This record gives sequence, structure tokens and C-alpha cells, in this order.
Amino acid sequence: MSVLPQHERRGIGTELALAAEKISPASAQRFVASAYRPTARDIESLLWGFARPLGYERATTETVVELDLTSADLTAVHPRGGGGAYTLSSHLNGVPKNLREQVGVLKGLVDAEAPHGELGWQPRPVSVGEYEEEIALWQEQGRTAIESIALDRHGAVVAWTCLVVSADPDRPAQIEGTLVDARHRGRRLGAAVKAACLIAARDQGGTARVRTSSDDGNVWMQAINEELGFVPVESEVLLHKDDRTRRRATATDR
Repeated sequence: MSVLPQHERRGIGTELALAAEKISPASAQRFVASAYRPTARDIESLLWGFARPLGYERATTETVVELDLTSADLTAVHPRGGGGAYTLSSHLNGVPKNLREQVGVLKGLVDAEAPHGELGWQPRPVSVGEYEEEIALWQEQGRTAIESIALDRHGAVVAWTCLVVSADPDRPAQIEGTLVDARHRGRRLGAAVKAACLIAARDQGGTARVRTSSDDGNVWMQAINEELGFVPVESEVLLHKDDRTRRRATATDR
């Protein structure tokens, strides 16, 4: 939700949140939201002054980092494992069709396998149809998707990342996610695909800055981002509210 500054502190945000909850499907068991604030102190203020009175609690926090592509000293990162163990490639608006199902499996693991506090995300593979619909939507919005992947010797996709460039060149591009197959971790594949994606984005043009975020417990991704030159710019809090109790009570009242 968003409330214009001149109308803040009048309860409008609270009313919007309650209205959205009220019309949500009866099957909904939990609400999840996120908010960005400049500092951790601002997040505490949001929690106590707005979220908790509505029944929301902190699920986890993330640090948002940004990279200046125009000045970044980016070089290719070579995976460990010997020559020919992995092949890296970058693609605009969709990986080759024969690889989309495998990429969808990795996309569905991004939230589930990274640290995520109390969110409890579960794996959910992204189908080829869903993958293609998302790419089509981004293109309709004037955005460009840049994906970098790593294949092993057998041609299997073992690492993936995606960066989406906004139609507005003044807005930072956003990294949608990065994941390495658990069987291939510890070989610098995460850094390799991320560096390849950033280099491709710089070569493609259209953006001067890139943003991403990772859970504050995800020390591995934080190390990669720092190595690539990202710097912290703000904090993000993810909130959740268990709605099962209220819905059971409502059903009983009926």
C-alpha cells in the first residue's frame, strides 16, 4: 500500500490493510507484507506504530544493496571444478526453450532454500507456461529480463540468476533471484552467474544501477554481493500475520 505524504498519520494505511484482508479469499491462512525503511530504527518504529496493532509480526529482515554499474569493477568469475566443468551463458528475455523447465525448478527453490526467518517458504517449481507468462508481462511493461545460467558437463542447469531492467532508466534494475543446485555449491557458481549477469546488463545498457536484497541470515549471498561491489542502501522488513484464528471464529459466528 502507499499513502501520499500529505495524507499520512490519518489511519488511511490501517483502513487499506483491513479492507484488503476483508476481501481476501476464505482459503487464505496468512498474510505476508514487506516494507522498506532507511534504517533499522525506522523499521522498529513501523513495527510498533503500525504493523503490530494490526496483528503483524516481524518474520525476518533483509538488507537492500545497490551497485553502480557505471563505475563497478566487474570481471568474470570462474567456477571451481576444472576446465570444462561448467559452461556459463547469458540470455535476454528468456533462456532457450529446452532449458526453461530446469530453470523453473531452480526459480521455485530460491525462497525455500535461502534463510528466510519465520516465513516457512516451501519449494514450488515454476512451470514453463508460468515462466513464459512472466517474461511476456515484463516485455509488455517495457522491461528487459537478463538471465545467466551455468550448465554442467551433461547440459543440466545447475545455477541461475535473473536481473530485470526497468523501462525507466532512472530506476535501478532488480535482481529477482539467484540459486545454485545444492549438489554444486561451494564452487563459486553463485558469484559466477551473478557477475555474468551484471556484465551482460552493463553491455546491454538501459540502467546505471542494480539493486538486490538478501536475508540478514544469508551470509553467503552477502559475501558475494560485497565482493561484486554492492553497498547497503536501506533495510527491508518482512511481516506476517496468521489469519486462521480469525477465520475459524468468523465461520463459527455464522
